[in-house]
Amino acid sequence: MRQSAAIVLAALGVTSLLLWMVTRIRYRITEAALEITLFGMCVRRVALTDIRWISKHRSQWCEKWPNTLFPGKRALVIERRSGKLRHLLITPLQRYVFKADLQDAVRAALAQSASREELETDPSEEKDDKET
Repeated sequence: MRQSAAIVLAALGVTSLLLWMVTRIRYRITEAALEITLFGMCVRRVALTDIRWISKHRSQWCEKWPNTLFPGKRALVIERRSGKLRHLLITPLQRYVFKADLQDAVRAALAQSASREELETDPSEEKDDKET
């Protein structure tokens, strides 16, 4: 009897710990990526240039990173351009504010990436190649 009670208590303790850890997940937008952190350590990173679109509607299987036990109307779905599971579900506190901030960061990252590509292809090198 004592052994089964100890097992039940241990299972409840582990379940409580896991549920508490879910509430410690945070989302951070950096210059290059969307980072999902647990206790300040990055556990998932998605490059901003890899994000295709952001929506509140989930249509397919997705990788879930909720930070609440009841996501309800907080869910945001991010579709990536590459990978096996292309959809990523997060639950920021203010989803529309977070979505706008993330869209701005994606636009800036794509613009920076495009300008970097233009700098890598120097027009003077192209003229030299055509003359020879």
